[in-house]
Amino acid sequence: MIYNLRMDNRPFPFKKMFWACTFAAIPFSILAAILALFNIVPVQFNGVDTYGWKATIIIILYLPFWSLIFGGLTWMVLNFGNLLHNEFLKLIKKKHSNSEV
Repeated sequence: MIYNLRMDNRPFPFKKMFWACTFAAIPFSILAAILALFNIVPVQFNGVDTYGWKATIIIILYLPFWSLIFGGLTWMVLNFGNLLHNEFLKLIKKKHSNSEV
């Protein structure tokens, strides 16, 4: 099997979603911090262009917040999709068991 399908009723853990989003955002945050540190690209903070060390600190502090938002949204969508998938499978299984009788 190329990929692992989740065929059980267990929900996806939020912890995995949070850490996946955090580690996915780290390279982009590092790039943005370097560009802001060398006054190449600003960081928008409260509608003000920010450069230098202040922008780098802002990026580092917002990384967990960004991961929390996107990890939470991903977690909700995946668990809702998993719930719908499991209910659909139950319906199909029920329909097949009724037609065999």
